[in-house]
Amino acid sequence: MQIGDLLKLKRADIKERWLDLVISSYPADSRNFFKKQKNQFSNPVGAALERQIDTLYDSLIGNTEKNDTAAILEDFIKIRSVQEFTAAQATGYILNLKQAVREVLADDIRTSQLFSQLLALETRIDGILLEAFDVYMRSREKIYQIKADELKRRSYFVLRKLNKDLSKQKPADDSDNHSPN
Repeated sequence: MQIGDLLKLKRADIKERWLDLVISSYPADSRNFFKKQKNQFSNPVGAALERQIDTLYDSLIGNTEKNDTAAILEDFIKIRSVQEFTAAQATGYILNLKQAVREVLADDIRTSQLFSQLLALETRIDGILLEAFDVYMRSREKIYQIKADELKRRSYFVLRKLNKDLSKQKPADDSDNHSPN
């Protein structure tokens, strides 16, 4: 049996373990909420996480094109970038897939001598991680650009108001300061 066959056969177990590992990166209150609340409107982050894991896993075993993988990563990475995760925290969930695969497939990999296939799979996962990092950086750059633009707008309005206020003031009576000719 090949590792691709095992990934398909044990899809549900690997995805469940991966989800558990990703959820463990959140604070305790959030972890409990993500696990218990399945409604996408009550728990949009948890719903996005589950969709991300489903889609990303399917793309991994289906050999999705690089451009498609970046699009798949986009939504969830944007959420994590807004949540003020560091780059490592925001993208690290990709590496949790390696751990999930190793844990769920450990016996099969050992008995079928699939170590070279595991390394090839992990190399693909590393490539996805690098794409995720690029997506994260683009998202953070956009956030900083939005903040900078807002600061410029506010500064402009403050300066405009200040100029209006200054132009409304009468100049001080300077007759005492002038010397007679």
